Amino acid sequence: MTLTSEWYEIKRPDGSTVRLRNIWNWAPQDDGAIKNWGFIQRDDENAELRKYFDIVYRKNAIGSAAKSEIRK
Repeated sequence: MTLTSEWYEIKRPDGSTVRLRNIWNWAPQDDGAIKNWGFIQRDDENAELRKYFDIVYRKNAIGSAAKSEIRK
């Protein structure tokens, strides 16, 4: 599934503005996990999408304490 935001403007430190939008993706994985990743897109035909998060959600085993892990 993909969700794309409306375009929005932000001010840069130099006072100029830039138009951006967010694109979020979710995809089920073979092991039952859900992969979630997102991009920022600049309103410029030469701009590349910039990935700003990549997360995998997994269920904890019954009776286990919640655990989190950050990998780079």
